[in-house]
Amino acid sequence: MQHIDMTYIYDKAIQKALAASAKSADIKLHEGGIYAVFNGPRFESPAEIRMCAAMGVTVVGMTGVPEATLAREAGLRYAAIAAVANPAAGLSDEEISHEGVGEVIKGCAGNVITIIDGAIKILAS
Repeated sequence: MQHIDMTYIYDKAIQKALAASAKSADIKLHEGGIYAVFNGPRFESPAEIRMCAAMGVTVVGMTGVPEATLAREAGLRYAAIAAVANPAAGLSDEEISHEGVGEVIKGCAGNVITIIDGAIKILAS
């Protein structure tokens, strides 16, 4: 067991390449934020969302932090793109469903692929 420094969890060169790729493709990308994770497979409760809002969290998900931690522990360079797929519980009357989230993600897939493809070309040059 080892304790990994998580000060710089995301690789700055990859982040920069992702941002440049999105900009050149005219794809809106919000840089930065605070990501909170809750174990799935389940959506967050309204109380958890209120707690996150009080702490300044901007995006909530199930996988971003465990993935980043594993990459860091393995010594891998890592960055993330988070597609916001549903309103947080309690912030909307809209029902949150796995199917609805899947539809939003399918709609984002083309842009994500474009961003990653461009970032790979930037990093390879």
